[in-house]
Amino acid sequence: MTDTPLTDLLYKTCEEEGAVHEVDAKYYEAFLALDDERMTTIIKFIIMNYTREFNRIALESKEGEARGHVIRFIENVLSLMLRGILVIDEDGFISVMKPVGPAPDEKVKRKIEDKIEKSQGLMDKVLESMPSCALNQ
Repeated sequence: MTDTPLTDLLYKTCEEEGAVHEVDAKYYEAFLALDDERMTTIIKFIIMNYTREFNRIALESKEGEARGHVIRFIENVLSLMLRGILVIDEDGFISVMKPVGPAPDEKVKRKIEDKIEKSQGLMDKVLESMPSCALNQ
């Protein structure tokens, strides 16, 4: 059982569709071992999948606040990816899955949070390199 009825419904639907993703200690360790180049690639996939949403955030945010909102959005997506809830499929799209396997322990969770936080500089670099992004207008 999960922590909310909505999550239960989401996972039930995913399971019925065969959208499950195996997670275990090796899965979490692989994420923690990602170098900057691979982390940058993942960040680019996130931005490409959510460009419309990021542009909306940029247009609706107060001056100087949009980049922070987008960075938090990317951090949340990375966190959901790490938990196995969101995955990048073979076509480069982000899909929702039901994670199957043990959740990370508290020590690993802290390491994951640190890894995501330390990736903020990479997120900024990627956002700056994307001329079509409204954050750069």
